[in-house]
Amino acid sequence: MRFRRIVAALDTARPAALGTAIGLARALEAELVGLFVEDAELLDLAALPFGEVGYLSPMRRELDVGRMERGLRAKARRIEQQLGSHLAGLPVKWSFEVVRGRFAAAVTTIATADDIVVVATPHGATIGSGRGADLAQVFRALRSPVLVVRDPLPAAGRLAVIVMQRSPDEAARAIAAFAPSHGNSALIALEGREEEEPQPGMHDLERMLASRGVRVGTRVLPRRTRASLERLLAEEPQAVVVVTAGSREARSELLDLLPCPVLVLPELAPDATDERR
Repeated sequence: MRFRRIVAALDTARPAALGTAIGLARALEAELVGLFVEDAELLDLAALPFGEVGYLSPMRRELDVGRMERGLRAKARRIEQQLGSHLAGLPVKWSFEVVRGRFAAAVTTIATADDIVVVATPHGATIGSGRGADLAQVFRALRSPVLVVRDPLPAAGRLAVIVMQRSPDEAARAIAAFAPSHGNSALIALEGREEEEPQPGMHDLERMLASRGVRVGTRVLPRRTRASLERLLAEEPQAVVVVTAGSREARSELLDLLPCPVLVLPELAPDATDERR
């Protein structure tokens, strides 16, 4: 089963998010959906009896819901125009949606299991604050893969995969979608010792990827620590790292550490995991 849509959450028209989303839509022959979220928290804040002081002027002005709404609508129009400009002449079906609400709730409402969500986050954003906290909520609720990108994008490299508690067929589908753009090569990093048996389902994953033309290499990490991950990524330059949402890495280590995009696969519900084994 192929991915049907690329849902790009565009709070700003960051080049990495736009370029990545458009490239995926073309490579996968998928529809591109630009999503702008009118932040309900900002509107709630504007409704409070507070004021703001400008950076360049000491003049105080009252917060105003109407002015905030007009500003958000204008921002959405600019981003839609930029998206249309980038897509002009390209064979990509696309649309643009504006949703009001909390970021995580809006994204998880729009996206389905047959979509890939592209989210941009600035360098320095960490899980637990700001956009990082939004992403943590998205990971917990979403049933589709999330690609987290930052500017600037890294040079080309292969996929690095750290897959845990994930059905092989679902993981293979996501990984195979990205592999053609990265040399049809993937590195699977396993935690453990060289002499130990790999995690359950890893042989199935390797076989499924091989059947899709993806060359697979493996690397054993004695312990999955920040230091071991840093060594791995220094020795094996990567373009995209794949993890599962329930892993500690997806919540903190990798997203805080990596400049390259991270593809976060949603967790399976316990009953779904049992049925697939």
